Amino acid sequence: MKSNSFIRTLSGLFSIFFSVTISAQKTDKIELIHADVSEFDQSLNAKATRLIGNVAFKHQNAFMYCDSAYLFRDENRLEAYNNIRITQGDSITLTGKNLNYDGNSKVAHVIENVVMSDRKMTLRTSQLDYNLETDVASYSDSAHIVDGENVLTSKLGYFYSATHD
Repeated sequence: MKSNSFIRTLSGLFSIFFSVTISAQKTDKIELIHADVSEFDQSLNAKATRLIGNVAFKHQNAFMYCDSAYLFRDENRLEAYNNIRITQGDSITLTGKNLNYDGNSKVAHVIENVVMSDRKMTLRTSQLDYNLETDVASYSDSAHIVDGENVLTSKLGYFYSATHD
C-alpha cells in the first residue's frame, strides 16, 4: 500500500512539474488593439486577417503601429506596412516602412528608412533586425549612428539597447 501511495504522489508531482514547464514555454500571443477595418478573405490569404487603418498591436511590453497589416494568429506573427512604429518601454522607438514580426522568437525585421532611437542615440539604416527579448539590434547593410557628439558609420554591427553599446 505504501508503494501505491508513493507512486500516486510521485505521479502527481510529475504532472505538476510538466504542466508548469509547458505553461512556462507557452509564448504570449500578439494582441490586436485596434484597426479601422478588419477583413478576412480566403482568396487573398486563408491564414491571415487583413487589417487596415490605424492598426495597433501589443506584444508583451512592446507596442507596434502601422497603416495596414496581415495578422497570422495561428503562427503568432504579423506583416505590417507603411508608417511602422515600434515602442518598447519609454525609451526605444523603431520606425520604418515594412515590418515582419515573429511573436515566438520576438524578432522584428524592419526595412526601408529604418530609424532606431533611444534617449542617447539615433541609428539610421535600410534594414534592421531587433530582438525585443534580448534588446539587441543588428544590421548588415551599413548604418549611421549619432550619439551626442559622436558619429559612427559602419557596414555592419550590433546595438545593445540595455547598455547603449
